[in-house]
Amino acid sequence: MVHSSSARHFLTAAVLLLSILSLLPLPFLGWVRSFHNFHTLITAPISSPISNVSRWALPAKSEAISDEAVAAFEERIESLDAALKRTLIENQRLRAEMNDLRVSRLLNPGVSFDILTASVIGTASDLSSGILRIKAGSRIGVSTSTVATGPGLQLVGKVTGVSSATCIVVPITARNAGSLKARVMFADLFSDPATSLNSADGLACTLSPVGDGTLMGPVEDRRLQGSADPIRPRIGQLVRLDDPGRWPSSAQMTLVGVVERVEPNPDQPLRSLIIVRPRIDRLDRLAELTLRIQPDDDASAKTNANTTNKSKAGAP
Repeated sequence: MVHSSSARHFLTAAVLLLSILSLLPLPFLGWVRSFHNFHTLITAPISSPISNVSRWALPAKSEAISDEAVAAFEERIESLDAALKRTLIENQRLRAEMNDLRVSRLLNPGVSFDILTASVIGTASDLSSGILRIKAGSRIGVSTSTVATGPGLQLVGKVTGVSSATCIVVPITARNAGSLKARVMFADLFSDPATSLNSADGLACTLSPVGDGTLMGPVEDRRLQGSADPIRPRIGQLVRLDDPGRWPSSAQMTLVGVVERVEPNPDQPLRSLIIVRPRIDRLDRLAELTLRIQPDDDASAKTNANTTNKSKAGAP
């Protein structure tokens, strides 16, 4: 009876202690690790022989190939299959880039710019800013007028700072990116660019980053011709950049995003508020960007660099 009562009290105390420990924050439980280390010290010497015996008793089963020639042939097939899949993926990527370039030329007739693919090599220490550092600089023509895009002509941002080897891009969804003017398109230019361009029209809007990867802003109040019925934006419509005052010509009509929500404007009842989300989630997580470098920007950057160098040379 004495032993039974002692065991019951010990069990109750152990349960109570474990309950209290489960409620404590993790930093206060660091001392428990010493018990684990002690357990490992005791069990480690015998764990290896036991594992060897278990693997001998129940070995991993595989279809062994006895013929070395057949085994080499199978390995060659796997290697060729992997190479074929890599080629197909690269072919698909190149086709997408060619289609993006074709649509870009149709959207910007008469605008000449060079395209350069560059890697993202770092982000800002302040993650909320979303700033990207790109491995491309002024020595290959990048300037503060260079525009960065992603797959599908998705507008990422504009270069705000440049050195000889790198540059900085602020994504349009970053909190400090500022507002931009865009247009909610009535026609999807990607579906049939050749027939849609002549009738392309839309609702002007001003969008500002919200901080959650989207942009929000009011849409113009516009009526149907000969009618008092307003033209309302719809969910799923494409929104393209239309801001020639603050963005270079190579950026115009690139994709800002897709209308995700339409809400009433509390300040102006006749105008709607739209929430636009880029087609690429988390622009600040891209590993590669396409830089659009205009020839006049390149010449301007070189002229400025030469002027700066001459000023330094003539300085006492």
